[in-house]
Amino acid sequence: MPRAVGPVSSTIDVAAEIAIAAAPDAVWAVMSDPRREPAWMRAVASAEFLGAAGYAVGARMRRRGRFLGKAMAWASEIVECVPGRRLVFRHVAGSVRGESRWEIASADGGSRVRLASTGPLPRGLSLLRPLVAAGARAALRADLRRLKRLVEAGG
Repeated sequence: MPRAVGPVSSTIDVAAEIAIAAAPDAVWAVMSDPRREPAWMRAVASAEFLGAAGYAVGARMRRRGRFLGKAMAWASEIVECVPGRRLVFRHVAGSVRGESRWEIASADGGSRVRLASTGPLPRGLSLLRPLVAAGARAALRADLRRLKRLVEAGG
């Protein structure tokens, strides 16, 4: 007898973290410079503030880049900001939707950095959710390794 299959989730929620041998403020200095995002975030080719520059609740940013070979452009609004500790972006327009979270904590004389993303899958990809999630998680891990190298080399 056939089993009933529930609905396939159309969202992904992925996270990755890494230890960095630098103080949280040193990590934040690199992460909070939009001009440096392309150096550690592979999917980002450019990042800029829309309006007044600065990480604060309500500030908006535009990013352009590529993911899985596809050109993307998106706008994000900062919905939570604790400088040096936590930044939450809600993606409000363009080809990326959902939310991204950056978290930095003191740990063992350095920092523990966590990146997380939650959002809808592009239309038609629900059945490929495990593969898309694995690709997104691998991308976050690779971004964290690039960030670690950059920060530990002196930023």
